[in-house]
Order: sequence, then structure tokens, then C-alpha cells
Amino acid sequence: TGNEECHEKLVEDDHEGQQDAGADARHDAERHAGLDQRVTDPRTATEHDLPDPGGQAERIITVAREQWSTRGYGPFAIFEKGGTQLIGRGGLFWIESLKDVEINYMFDPTVWGRAYATESAAAFLDIGFGRHNLQRMVATTNPANAASARVLRKVGMSSAGPKDLGGGRLVDLHEISRDAWVTLRRRS
Repeated sequence: TGNEECHEKLVEDDHEGQQDAGADARHDAERHAGLDQRVTDPRTATEHDLPDPGGQAERIITVAREQWSTRGYGPFAIFEKGGTQLIGRGGLFWIESLKDVEINYMFDPTVWGRAYATESAAAFLDIGFGRHNLQRMVATTNPANAASARVLRKVGMSSAGPKDLGGGRLVDLHEISRDAWVTLRRRS
């Protein structure tokens, strides 16, 4: 399917990025001015429980540079299959407050329901476990975002319950171990 091609492209881009510290992937977000609009879209901000959508794109770019530079992974810009339309972003992020690597994704509401989130989440797990040899990964969702929780279950993550990230920000935490991922890969 087109989404499988999206998955393969993410994995290929990560492989290329390992050779040059992820230059192409980490700078894609900077080249697309529409990112700030997508991040601040009220539908996206509500679904992702962004406490301060204003300036969020700039913070994402700063974190992306740091993550690629120090850890060798970070966010990717995600494009519509076969085109140049930026439809979202996502990737792997070290979350200091959790002491874990989080898979994270955000898509333009116009492409919701097309399985891009599921395909991207699966690709990010493949990148984290397969290429970076991580032992565990997590994801957080807004407790009201049932669609994202379903995506995470589809890719093998399980609920670890609510987590207070501080400042009154309560999220649902999801997790998967490397062993669980390996078992899932063997079954498919």
C-alpha cells in the first residue's frame, strides 16, 4: 500500500541519516513553513494536548537539531506518498522527564484516517529497535485521544496507565520492550 511505502521511506531515510548524522531528515522540518500552521491548528493542538501551541514549531526544530546531533535520531518530516505535500512530522525523541525514548507523531487533520499514523508508528519502532538497538520505547497520548491510543495498540504497545508530566499535564503512557517487538516481528 501507499502507507507501506511511507514506512519504507522513513526507514530508508533513517539509514541514510545514520551515515551523515541525519542531515536530510532533521532539516526537512525547517524547509517547510507550513509546520507551524499544522502545529497550531486547533484540531491538532486539542488532539495532542499541546499546552502552548504558539512557537511550538520553533521548539520542535531546536529539539530536532539537539536530538540528531547528540543521539543520532530525532523527528522526520512526513510527506504524502509520491508528492511534496508535507502532511506531518514524527520520530524518536529522548524525553528527559520520562528517561525514555518516545515515538511521537502529528499529522495534518486533512489526512487523518488514512493509516499514516499507524504506518509511521510501526516505522519508528523499527528504527528505534532495529537500527538504534533501544531496549524500550514509550508514547504518550492525551487521555481524550482514543484514536492515537488505538494506533499504539495496533503496533504492539500496551498501556502503562496515566502519567503526570508536571505542571498539571496528565497523559496516558504506552510502552513496548525490545523483546515484545521482536516477538511481534517474528509473528508477522
